[in-house]
Amino acid sequence: MKEVAKKAAYLFTQNLLSIELVGGFNHNVFKVEEARRVFYIKLLQNTDDLSFYKGEIDWTLFLAQSGVRVAKPIRSLKNEYIHSIENYVVMAFEDAKGSFVEVKDLKMWNDSLFKLWGRTMGEMHKVAMQYKGTTKNVRPHWYEQPLFHQLPSVSEKMLNRLEWYMKELHQFPTDKRYYGMIHNDLHPRNFTLHNDQLTVFDFGDCEYNWYIYDIAISIYHSVDHIPRNDRKRRNEFVHLFQTAFLEGYQQVVEIEEKWVNKIGFFLNYRQLYSYLYLIRNVDIGNLTEKQRGYLSELGLEIENDIPFVDN
Repeated sequence: MKEVAKKAAYLFTQNLLSIELVGGFNHNVFKVEEARRVFYIKLLQNTDDLSFYKGEIDWTLFLAQSGVRVAKPIRSLKNEYIHSIENYVVMAFEDAKGSFVEVKDLKMWNDSLFKLWGRTMGEMHKVAMQYKGTTKNVRPHWYEQPLFHQLPSVSEKMLNRLEWYMKELHQFPTDKRYYGMIHNDLHPRNFTLHNDQLTVFDFGDCEYNWYIYDIAISIYHSVDHIPRNDRKRRNEFVHLFQTAFLEGYQQVVEIEEKWVNKIGFFLNYRQLYSYLYLIRNVDIGNLTEKQRGYLSELGLEIENDIPFVDN
């Protein structure tokens, strides 16, 4: 893939100094250095219909134009945001100023960050309430996710659990105060911190969903650093994080109490969704023993109706 990435980089620069793989769920994100700047390219599955990827570009630009700090997409030398190359689609994005937050660094990983994280999400949701999208460049609604139409092989109990969640979700209101475009994966590796401001990136999972689910996703991933079997610490941290996060969020957007009370529901739903996603998309045979243990533990918790955190 790196050779393709190098060819892709030349669509955006004539002065390539270096290119290196830096991450992505599918090992598809590359850092590109040229004489005067650094930027990033993503290689994605090619398709005849680019509206899905164009929807990500449209949403990211709308956020930027509305004053939210994001890593903006970059036009190529041909003045295009998206190109097809070999079997891939390629997009490029600015370098996000600042640094990643390390959970072990208590000067960064604290209430002040959690409030800022919440405030930043509130700013995105406030903008989302005004976003109309386009008829040509469309992002999916939550129920249109391919996962729900190509489910992995799991137990009947787990499938029944998913069916219950789907029925419950279809009953929730979807007016613009509660439902709209969300980031859908705002964990600590999808933003950087600089001068007490966050810059958000990787909108590749953005979709129409409930804003409270976006909040639950950040809560869900904020506790990744605490072992799953240490429930006391996990419960205590989630309470601390959620309190600070919602304080920051509500500096921008008010949340009705009925939605705050749904956070537990969405945390448990995220746990099930994450398990199904991983089972469907990872090569089990190539996982480490630790990774297989994590998946096994996660599956057992879902099978036994163990909530993500205790109430």
